Amino acid sequence: MKSSRAWALAGLLLLLAARVAIPTAPAMYEGPILPTEPYHYCSPPANLARDNKQPSAGGGMLQASGGTNQLGSQATGDNQVLTFVPKGALQAPGATSYKVTLRPDCQPPAAPSRNRIVGNAYEYTVLGEPGDTPVKFVQSAQILIRTPPVRYTSVQIYYDGAWHSTQWGQQGDIANSAVDHSGTISALDDGSSNPPGKPPSQRAPGIVTIVEVILLAAAIGIVGAAIVVQRRRAAPATGSPARPPAGRGSSENRRRPRRPR
Repeated sequence: MKSSRAWALAGLLLLLAARVAIPTAPAMYEGPILPTEPYHYCSPPANLARDNKQPSAGGGMLQASGGTNQLGSQATGDNQVLTFVPKGALQAPGATSYKVTLRPDCQPPAAPSRNRIVGNAYEYTVLGEPGDTPVKFVQSAQILIRTPPVRYTSVQIYYDGAWHSTQWGQQGDIANSAVDHSGTISALDDGSSNPPGKPPSQRAPGIVTIVEVILLAAAIGIVGAAIVVQRRRAAPATGSPARPPAGRGSSENRRRPRRPR
């Protein structure tokens, strides 16, 4: 019993060490967002206007080290938009943190020719702090935007006075795209029959992330093994008769008579 408790304690300490080692690591993304509420429109269709809720804004701060960002994620309050920023993706001279803002743009720039905006457009802004300094994207960030049940043919981001295509893919009602600029992002439909693209590929995890995964897996294994051992020891033996305790009167301690030679 004591040994199993010791193993369980060791596993919990290992789990704690993994989280302390990387305190800024976000929860793992395990698939599309699954909101339970109807889509929140800036400008809902007439038949949905009565029950519509306005979309939420969101964002937050990413920690920085050496002028670049740590791994992090941010979301809007209604989870219609999420962004994942890999470690080292952002650069801004003198930045000690990075401010990420996600805001519904209910009066977005006009869509490109022969296109229409599907659902909401969102303003995605990343600035270095202090001072709201401009940021350079060394790697792409990942943005997931929930869309209404309407087809679309591209996901584009507006900056420098023009719309720019992104690498994107469709996952259920989620538009998954890669961006390397701040700007206004939206799903668009040009009326063609172009199939959805492929979602942005996930970058290979860094050595720190790999170490964390190993530590977490080891911790879970240790705790699980301790629980199994403790349950086996606590369970009564079945299928075999109880053996009497060894003592002076037990048959195990009696000396068998020697046979005559």
